[in-house]
Amino acid sequence: AISTNENDSLPCNVHEKVNEDSKVFYDKMTTPTRISSFHGPNSKEKKKRLFGIDDPKITDQIKSAYETLDSSESEQMEAFQASEKYRIQLNNLHKKVYTELYAAKIKLDAAMRRKQDADILVTYAANSATRAEKETSNG
Repeated sequence: AISTNENDSLPCNVHEKVNEDSKVFYDKMTTPTRISSFHGPNSKEKKKRLFGIDDPKITDQIKSAYETLDSSESEQMEAFQASEKYRIQLNNLHKKVYTELYAAKIKLDAAMRRKQDADILVTYAANSATRAEKETSNG
């Protein structure tokens, strides 16, 4: 297979092989058993097979890096759970505030209607008094 890119002297299949190797390596790095593979019998053999490295210093550094990664993942999860808890509390507080505001609005609307009713009654009473006065003065 010949590369489609003129500036690229490597055949396409070389790129595919490199990509595949890095994907396999990435998959090995991200499997859930990555840390457990460092422990127990044959752990040195597993390290060698997993990384293709037989230097304990390097494999221990890699192990340490993954342990750090796992602890930061658990810290992130704890932080997320705490933020979720506060988000729910805030949501509940908003609901309570809006419920109380709505109840206050209903009370205010009722009070405004009673005021309008009272205004109507006062106007009616004033008109009746005026009419009665006219009738007695004309009477």
